[in-house]
Amino acid sequence: MPSSVAAEKGLEWSPDKSVEGGRGELRTTLNFGRGLAVDAEGGVHAVFYRRADDAGGATAVHYSRSDGKRFTRSVVLSDESGGEYPSLVATGERLFVVWQSGGQNGRIWLRDSRDRGETWSAPFAVSEGGSVVHASVASVGSTLHVVWVDSREGPAEVYHRRSTDAGDTWEAASRLSAAEHDSWTPSLAAEGDLVAVAWVDTRDGNEEEYVRVSADGGDSWGSERRLTLDDMNSWAPTVVVADGVVHLAWFDQRDNEFSLRDAEAMLDQAMRLVGLESDPVPEGILVPDPEQPQRLTFYSQAFQHRVQVKSGAIGEAVHPWVEAGGDPRRVARLMGEFNRRMWIASREWELYYARSTDAGGSWSPIERLTYAEGSSSRPNLAASGRELHLVWFDDRHGEGEIYYKASADGGHNWGEDTRLTDAHGDSEQPMIAVANDGAVHVAWLDERAGPSAIYYKVGRPSSERP
Repeated sequence: MPSSVAAEKGLEWSPDKSVEGGRGELRTTLNFGRGLAVDAEGGVHAVFYRRADDAGGATAVHYSRSDGKRFTRSVVLSDESGGEYPSLVATGERLFVVWQSGGQNGRIWLRDSRDRGETWSAPFAVSEGGSVVHASVASVGSTLHVVWVDSREGPAEVYHRRSTDAGDTWEAASRLSAAEHDSWTPSLAAEGDLVAVAWVDTRDGNEEEYVRVSADGGDSWGSERRLTLDDMNSWAPTVVVADGVVHLAWFDQRDNEFSLRDAEAMLDQAMRLVGLESDPVPEGILVPDPEQPQRLTFYSQAFQHRVQVKSGAIGEAVHPWVEAGGDPRRVARLMGEFNRRMWIASREWELYYARSTDAGGSWSPIERLTYAEGSSSRPNLAASGRELHLVWFDDRHGEGEIYYKASADGGHNWGEDTRLTDAHGDSEQPMIAVANDGAVHVAWLDERAGPSAIYYKVGRPSSERP
């Protein structure tokens, strides 16, 4: 598929190839974890998970690899406890995979391979038992870093654990995020002594991007740094470290034309029109909990209850109002505008980017990377020196499609959006990895042949770079 970015980067994209299909519901890891890796010899490794049709809904983590021609039939890495959201890293001939097992007594598990995926160690429990989710793994030589979300102290918080001998022994886990409010979807990257963890935090009343960086390989950590603060939500980040620079991308609603408050305000107008008093849209981020008014909760969490109550009241009042001479078209116009604003406030997402050149001490201004109608979601970053590669999916053409864009100068300038898929059904949740030869490998979840399958393509540097 021709594109300006492909030409600019000198990439020639292969046709789409099927990696895995068959029975059961397939899923790739969300963008905070890495589900695709390339080893030093150019071998491509992928992890994903499947919910079986015939096993009571149980999930299992799968692994597959490719020598450049085709992917092997996948093997199951998780045990009878099941598994979801795997993340992997390749270092030399070794592979490390982490994932979560579900339930109130779940674990974060790790397995490694010393022979590029031919054989695997027994599962090792990185975390203690409890409510744990969202594992991510990174490595620098023989040092391994794993982060995850853990609710051992009540709220969900980000924890980190390190091994300096390739997983033979492990230091105690430490908490990276502040307690009291939930922290989610940690993304992890490491290069040399730089280790960066980014996550979504709710301490400011809605979902905001937070980052914490270690400049000494995880011995100590800098203070938490909040990168976003606006009235709209910022969601799951993806982070890479390359040439001493920390790069971060995420999807955000900050530039939406309308907010949830703008939508609720239309219901207030409709209530006043039919003669009802309304609880006005609150100005603060924290509002009384609809179910426990003595407690405070975030406006975004109370929103659904508030609009249901107001919509119900309008529905009961509008008929007597019309019988008394009211014009139903006026109410219909206000409700139509409410629905329009509601759709925009909840559906419109765009991608954003920032970088730090001083181990997280300061950050560049936030840059918006996409300008597409609908939702641009789940960005996944990869880096090779100063070259950055970004994939995501959006529905600007009606169905979800995979898109790519790149920066050749460390994030200062970005090429145009490149559409990588054009098939019936949604293509979403992409994974990306960059090889030493500059090849860009992308895999994603695809519905073109049925409910779900994993597809793959590679962009290779052309023989004639511009």
